[in-house]
Amino acid sequence: MSDEAHATDVPGAASRWRRVLITAATFGLLGPMVGGAVFIVCVAAFLCFVMDSGDGWSGVPGAASVVPWIWIPTAVLPAALVGLLIGLIDQLIGRTSFVLAVAIGCFGGIAWSAVNFGAETDIDAVMASFVAVAAAFASGVCWRLTRWNVRP
Repeated sequence: MSDEAHATDVPGAASRWRRVLITAATFGLLGPMVGGAVFIVCVAAFLCFVMDSGDGWSGVPGAASVVPWIWIPTAVLPAALVGLLIGLIDQLIGRTSFVLAVAIGCFGGIAWSAVNFGAETDIDAVMASFVAVAAAFASGVCWRLTRWNVRP
């Protein structure tokens, strides 16, 4: 193999950092929206099935109007940090698995909910678990969408 052919096969440092930043941006921009939708469904299902409130689904439009103004701005940074970590692992160590990406997202959601909800009441713990589920789901979706961006 000639040196020219080998040079085009091996990605340079700039290409690797560009891939890391694309992964972080994908997680930061898309993750909060996907996670917000999952969080709304979790809250509505909780109200409807666990709390025996028949009007649990009627709260979805109200919750959906709050997500863009509260959830997304506060979740962009943690989601981008999760994407940055997954991108660094992909580019420097090796390909991340789906399970690892979901676990990293879940832990990121737990950390985010600890900062935003605390753990003063039982409902805070329930909301924190919904955030962890939403973050894990969003991380899985974003991981799948960034697989084209992984080094060969």
